[in-house]
Amino acid sequence: MIPEFKKCLPAILMFIAASGFIQLNAEETVVTDNVVIDTEFKEYEIKDNHGEISCVKVIDETTYSALRSDSYADALTMYSDHISVDKASAPGAKAYYRSWESSDVFYDGSRICYMRVPLKKGKKAKATFNLTYKDPEHFCRILLVSPYYTFNSKTVVRVPASLAARIHVTPRNLTDDITFRSETLSDGSVTYTAETSNRQRYPVDPGAPSLAVSAPQLIVTGAFRDLGSLYRYIKKFAGNEEYDASLTKLASDIAARCKDRKAVIDSITDWVRSNIRYLAIEHGEYAFRPDDASEVLRKRAGDCKGSANLIKALLRLNGLDGRLVWIGTRDEVPYDWDSVPALCSGNHVIAACMLPDTILYIDGTATWARPGYIPPSIRGRKALIEDDENYILSVVPDPGTKEDSEHLTADFRIEGRSLKGKISLTLSGVRRVEFLATYANSEPRDRDMICKKILAFPKKNSEVADVSVTYGDTAVTLSAEIEERYSVTESGDKIYLDLRPMREAMMDATDTFARRAGLEVPYGYVSSYVYSIRIPEGYRIESVPESVTINDDWHKGTLSYTVEEDRIQCRCEVSTKSLSAEREEIPKRNKGILTLKKASDSQLTLVRLS
Repeated sequence: MIPEFKKCLPAILMFIAASGFIQLNAEETVVTDNVVIDTEFKEYEIKDNHGEISCVKVIDETTYSALRSDSYADALTMYSDHISVDKASAPGAKAYYRSWESSDVFYDGSRICYMRVPLKKGKKAKATFNLTYKDPEHFCRILLVSPYYTFNSKTVVRVPASLAARIHVTPRNLTDDITFRSETLSDGSVTYTAETSNRQRYPVDPGAPSLAVSAPQLIVTGAFRDLGSLYRYIKKFAGNEEYDASLTKLASDIAARCKDRKAVIDSITDWVRSNIRYLAIEHGEYAFRPDDASEVLRKRAGDCKGSANLIKALLRLNGLDGRLVWIGTRDEVPYDWDSVPALCSGNHVIAACMLPDTILYIDGTATWARPGYIPPSIRGRKALIEDDENYILSVVPDPGTKEDSEHLTADFRIEGRSLKGKISLTLSGVRRVEFLATYANSEPRDRDMICKKILAFPKKNSEVADVSVTYGDTAVTLSAEIEERYSVTESGDKIYLDLRPMREAMMDATDTFARRAGLEVPYGYVSSYVYSIRIPEGYRIESVPESVTINDDWHKGTLSYTVEEDRIQCRCEVSTKSLSAEREEIPKRNKGILTLKKASDSQLTLVRLS
């Protein structure tokens, strides 16, 4: 063994151990976790009542083991008004039933049943949950993952003969080690089975796609006969349209300040985004039932459904056609309403204003966004729009990344070991929203420091002064005086400049060591950086880095220098092409990023005139 490698081996093994196993060869696996699952069995039996689904009975049995020392295992399940826990047992453990608590939730229908199961070294202990989906519409997705290394796992879905033609179980994202099969029995019932051995703990790598998008899973469809029946189910939660005096007065006050219809729509959007605090509700019936618009106004708080309901009410009170819109966000829902007509195809609600020639989509949770802004998470997503007893299936416009941009300009001069000058950064689209959210939610005494850190990035030794923030209709601009210290090195008759023009914080290579998941970035962007550096008297340019261009599946970027009579001009531009990469694609993505970074990190050289 190489001596240097031998020294690092303990640390390397500890790092790999975080994944729960070390693969020695195709036949041998050494499990490094102490607490593991020996066997996991989950059975979902769909019950029939005269050709309709009456309920789903669930048996969840998990046998835990402690391989090396005494410990405990955490066994839990979620339940709600729609899902009951009929049994929860494990040797030496007590079942605790509690609300799912969150400081950002004013009502959540979800609850948790939890058991801490004591384990003796070398012994096994079984935890059992029996559940009932009393409202089978909520049974639509089974994730085939666990926080523990699992030796053997089996998941079974049983469909009675009377529902076999209607209920279907479809696998998604199955890994090579998971087998899936369906079997039609002699009585006409169908059994779907997914099995695996030596299943790793599901990776939680930085930047990995969400479990809902990337995890192995089974999708269950058929609780709704078609998209129309699904729409009618969620539409019944839409709430009443009886508006009280306070709501009517607010609608009137907004209209009184507006000169035309567009101004009314924009003012309603601004008012809700600025005055209604977002509080999430994501489980149980109240994941679908919006709070009444008058209640949202009274509380000055609501989730996406509540804010959408308030926008709808304010539009209607001003004679506009406001409606609710159900959407599945890109980061959490990998399918569409029409391809998977199930509740798991939607996790977000916005409002729409129906105009004669277009549909305006309004997301009330996009705080600090300008009117007309569409968050990246819903761009291009299929939208289920309420239309009385019918529905409209449309697509949210996708403006691309052209609106999500940052543009930096800097004019530098050389003073001693520093680059000094003026710097300006203009942010629009999602960049503007992110900045304003951070800026507005911080203490006033901290805001100047926030701006300084943004303008100084990535040079930690920079000194920023005289910061100003200018608000435009579509962008916000930060301007300041800046001194980038230790960016100039003088040696003999030469001066070396460390400019580092590419300052895109999200443009970073991804560590692939021990990584098992793919990559998903939250949004795309267009960034441009333009620098001007005055050449000091008595010097000339000796060399600048070569111009570089990258153009792969994920980014398009250029970095170039232009030498003029008394100054150097540098321009760097980067734009996003794709937001995701599979695990095996990450090295190729990294290559493009590192090519641009290497050029950005290269120094410029000035030489004294002879």
